[in-house]
Amino acid sequence: MTTADALSGLRLPLLVDASSQVQVGIPDSKDWLSLVREEKPALESLFVAIPKSLEEIDASISAIDAILFCEGPGSTLGLRVAATAVKTILRENEPSPTLFTYNALDLAAIMSNDLSRPILAPFRKGKRLLRSPISNSAIGSIEVLEEPISESLSKEALHLPSLRSWETLPEGLDVLDYDISHIAGLAGIAPILRPAEIPEVFTPLPAEFRKWKPTRDLSPN
Repeated sequence: MTTADALSGLRLPLLVDASSQVQVGIPDSKDWLSLVREEKPALESLFVAIPKSLEEIDASISAIDAILFCEGPGSTLGLRVAATAVKTILRENEPSPTLFTYNALDLAAIMSNDLSRPILAPFRKGKRLLRSPISNSAIGSIEVLEEPISESLSKEALHLPSLRSWETLPEGLDVLDYDISHIAGLAGIAPILRPAEIPEVFTPLPAEFRKWKPTRDLSPN
């Protein structure tokens, strides 16, 4: 069964995206039956946003038959909170909803209406993510770049804003407002959806851990 076939028979799909701000919605074929966007961190707002989106259309969480989960990149904590929420729904609902996953950079490309344009997004300190287009595909290739980024690429690319309050992008760059309402429901997001068994957070590189160093000498006298 193709992704398009699987989507065509859905009654109540739930989108969960915590890559930046929390965004939760119920799409229909070409629009949104409900869409909730929260400013607070996912740990505070996600478990409010999900029932709120369902209440707007007088539906219950047990009626969800599919979940569209954003794997990231973005806020690591937010994405993990979202993955936990999705796992709970998959476990508690009977039958278990069908799970689809997508990458936030691919959705950003659809929002921009220009799949051929490179997209740069914040990653770890000193690094950025680059999404490059793949011919005849809405799903691009993603690689990690070391900073500084070349001026030509920075000017050509579309940028996702930093999630760190202390980090700002230089003026003059084209920054995308990552807003799910710009997507035309299931029809808009379908080209980048991938079937999945479990919700997993996007990790292009292994986690980095710094060895703790004491600030004073702890050796015995």
